[in-house]
Amino acid sequence: MKGLSLRLHSVFLNKERVPTPFHRSLRILHFHAQDPAAWERSLPFRLSQGAYNCDADRPLQTHLTDASPEVIRLFYADTMTLTPEKAALLQEHGRMITCDLSLRAKVGALLAGHL
Repeated sequence: MKGLSLRLHSVFLNKERVPTPFHRSLRILHFHAQDPAAWERSLPFRLSQGAYNCDADRPLQTHLTDASPEVIRLFYADTMTLTPEKAALLQEHGRMITCDLSLRAKVGALLAGHL
């Protein structure tokens, strides 16, 4: 969508924050980055001013600030990869929402110029 910018905890449309919650029936996906490289590029900001710079995340902030590039890559892979074990744990605690977003069809339609 032209002018749409997805952020860690928010959405911007034409550089203006879209108020949240959008609607009680809607679910918001937690969006970190398009790929590992984009996440790594945003890490310095998150550590100094963003989501990882708060008292609750101080141990995480310290760990990632002092981590080697390999440890950072492993952290990303571990936290961004849903394994069957992690899925079961999330389901056990009622934290897993499963739905079919039909993304392949939507991307196909978008690439074909139908959206």
